[in-house]
Amino acid sequence: MGKLADVNHRKVREIPKHMPFVPLTLELLKSDAWRGMSINCRRLIDFLLIEHMNHAGLENGDLIATYKQLEKFGVNRISKAIKEAEDRGLIIIEHGSRKSLNESYPNRFQLTFLKYKDKNSNNVSSYYAPTNQWKRYNKK
Repeated sequence: MGKLADVNHRKVREIPKHMPFVPLTLELLKSDAWRGMSINCRRLIDFLLIEHMNHAGLENGDLIATYKQLEKFGVNRISKAIKEAEDRGLIIIEHGSRKSLNESYPNRFQLTFLKYKDKNSNNVSSYYAPTNQWKRYNKK
């Protein structure tokens, strides 16, 4: 049997200090866009959530996930997982490009259900409300 929890009702939902977290709404978790994800799509989203938390929640819209990182994390059929997450409205992706034969710019991701960062032409960051594109998803 576990240790008895603090009976102070205000502390029941308290978030542990110095522990990263992301808010996932009930509406999102109950949605077809979320519940119908394939395992590889889910692993992609999990990776991006972890990456978001690793950056103190300040880099959504500029999250980087290379194929090598996703492979190591256990995402199979990476292109298909990315396409599925896009189709479900869970992510927006800015596709990277090839710099040279040996160098390339990585893809950058935005989780649509969280606030995101965008930079203007002067490279100044501003933060915006979630786009929640997943709300427009209609299962086929």
